Amino acid sequence: MNATDRLAQAPTVQRARDVLAVTEVLDVQKDVRIRPLEGGASNENFLVEDGGDRFVLRLACSTEHAQRFALDRWDGYEAHQAAAGAGIAPRMRAVALPAGHTVIDFVDGEVMDQDSIRVGRRLELATVALKRVHTAPHTDLGGFDALVEIDRFISIARAENLRLPDDIESLRQLSAEIRDVFGWVDVPPMLCHNDVQLANLIVDAEERMWVIDWEYAGMGNLYFDLAMLVNNAELDRTGIGRVVTVYFGIDRETDRARIELERFRSALREALWSVVAAPVLTTSWDYAAWAERFFASARRIAARVAEQGLLAEAGPQTTDKDVFERVMNA
Repeated sequence: MNATDRLAQAPTVQRARDVLAVTEVLDVQKDVRIRPLEGGASNENFLVEDGGDRFVLRLACSTEHAQRFALDRWDGYEAHQAAAGAGIAPRMRAVALPAGHTVIDFVDGEVMDQDSIRVGRRLELATVALKRVHTAPHTDLGGFDALVEIDRFISIARAENLRLPDDIESLRQLSAEIRDVFGWVDVPPMLCHNDVQLANLIVDAEERMWVIDWEYAGMGNLYFDLAMLVNNAELDRTGIGRVVTVYFGIDRETDRARIELERFRSALREALWSVVAAPVLTTSWDYAAWAERFFASARRIAARVAEQGLLAEAGPQTTDKDVFERVMNA
């Protein structure tokens, strides 16, 4: 048994202390207080207090589980550093690779939910934060493809006889059709978060929006990040218009349609992630309820896609080049 395996089997608070000792970011022999933080569907998080300084230690899921979810810990680290450089992610004090454990500065603020994201201009702040990340300087990272994620999760579920809904093939087919639509649209690849849960957005006392948890980050489709924000916040047409206008500087039906398509794929991917997470992760997360919520969301969006002809609406436009250039040069 190697050192990583021994750490993985230790009681969680003691394991947190052991990981801190390995990172050498703090002297754990001193009066360092460590207590668990709520939340986290795949990792364990701890508040670390050292005198007046506060940090968050994330104990990442095992290497075996990281492989199951195709997590690239090096890419996650590089993406976090790029986001920190853009002033969007808190400073990272230490990282243990390949395990993926991290120590970052604690953000003293309010974690977003469906109510708080609607307060004031927080929705606009979140949109601007994503845009700043998308256009931030970065090293070459691996790509993120929603359909690849969806297909991998379906394959795992079938191989392990996990329960999938009866309509999974039709849902998967729509995801493939959406892939084909974006194949015709020249969306520039950008550094994307790819896991824009509202719990990953924190606003501080100065109304500055921070984005945390970069383990799924990679080069991807900007519309997927916007779609996750829209879907997780359950925004109506007015809310979507706010996101589109702030991000693109113009409210085009095409961009609304593209967000709606990726909204479908983000919901389907989230549901399937929960299906394959349930047998292996041991947090207090309700994976069954999470999966059901997002399968239902995917079906509602699929109905809108068909009724409103959004596959056609989302196709290439003569104004695309100018719109994307404005985003890149903002």
